[in-house]
Amino acid sequence: MQVAIDMGLDITFLENIPEEYRRDIIEQELRSRGLSMPGRQPENMDMASFIASVADPNIRREIYAGLDEATLATLPPNLLSEARMLHE
Repeated sequence: MQVAIDMGLDITFLENIPEEYRRDIIEQELRSRGLSMPGRQPENMDMASFIASVADPNIRREIYAGLDEATLATLPPNLLSEARMLHE
């Protein structure tokens, strides 16, 4: 499963650095955008919960754009509908 949030970093770069550094970079970016995931680590959160925690519609659009069809199919109906509307 791959999520693309435009952080100015190559997803390949993020995938190839140690987990603790990747987590720190992602958390720092989310904080800089006014987002947070209190009490939850990104790697422990399922995709539907992660998307639901993102309030900024532009970031949600970026997340949906980076999801493949198999991952989209795992979303609950309300999020799948939102993703389909944004793709149109």
